[in-house]
Amino acid sequence: MELVKNLTENGIRFYWTDESEQRLSPELATFDQAKEWRIQTVFDTYQGVERRASIIDRRSDSDKRERMSKNYHSLQTNPQGRRLADRVVEGYIDLVKQKFQELC
Repeated sequence: MELVKNLTENGIRFYWTDESEQRLSPELATFDQAKEWRIQTVFDTYQGVERRASIIDRRSDSDKRERMSKNYHSLQTNPQGRRLADRVVEGYIDLVKQKFQELC
């Protein structure tokens, strides 16, 4: 999944696409809403036996994650988590810059 930031008539919106650039999600108003949509979707489509009671990743608390990383470095084989939903969304395709350039 790729996150896209786009300028629409409703303002700046985020949405997810697949590898063939087909839209997977509705337009979302904020980056945080886009992250939540992705986590819920990955959680809902998980094929394995579900052992988690909550979709909220315990590593989502950045202060706790940093503290654990400093104190228990050798114990963390995969600090971002094993599941795709646990991984931090870092980048996105920014169509806003391109649209602003076309307007100018």
